[in-house]
Order: sequence, then C-alpha cells, then structure tokens
Amino acid sequence: MTVAHDSTWSGERALIVGTVFRDAWVSRDLPRLTALMAPDCLYSTTTGPVPGTEYRGKAAVLAAFAQMLEGQDHHTRFGPVHALADDIALIERTVYDDDGGVTDRGCDLLELRGDQIIRKDAFRKVKG
Repeated sequence: MTVAHDSTWSGERALIVGTVFRDAWVSRDLPRLTALMAPDCLYSTTTGPVPGTEYRGKAAVLAAFAQMLEGQDHHTRFGPVHALADDIALIERTVYDDDGGVTDRGCDLLELRGDQIIRKDAFRKVKG
C-alpha cells in the first residue's frame, strides 16, 4: 500500500499560532488571546452552563475565556501542540487531582483563517 504525501503544507502556521495560543492561555494573557481571535470566532466548550455551550463572536468568546481562566487552577498541564493541517492545530491537556492522579484528559482543536483563530473546540475525557 502506498500512502500519498502532500508536501504543499508544512503545518508551520498551525504550530506557531497554536503555541502562541497555548502560552497565552497558560499565562492568562487576555490581550494576547484577543489578538489571536477572529471577529467571527466560535468557542465550543466541554463545561459551562451546559456542556457543549457555544459562544459566537469575539466579545462573547473572550468573556467565556476570562471566566474559564478565572476558574482554572494549577492542576491543569498543557502538552504539545500538533499541526493536523496548515490551518488546524491540536493542543493536549491533562488535569490532575491534589495527589497527582489524572482526573481528565482533553484537547483543544483550533481552526485558523490566516493567523487568526476562527474556532476553538474543546474535547474532554473524564476518568470515571
């Protein structure tokens, strides 16, 4: 079996934007997050008033980010950023309890238009 390799994309843009987003999130830097988000962006959550809540538009998305960052504790660790395509980045994360045990794992899928994020979709697997 032969697998075709598309050499027309490098994933570099997705890696750069994804890394900047991850670092801004970890440092709770809302001005940097603001600069990354497109005016017509969409944020789909795994938590919030109802799991799967969607926030549309930059103002609503940034208000949700501010609320999420306020409630995020030191037990969340972010892993590497992966480029799935030139316009799609995936960021891994793990949440630990006070004893260091994993409580859940997840990822954020970022879809880009140019250098701006048009969609942040969060996914989470909770340990039962």
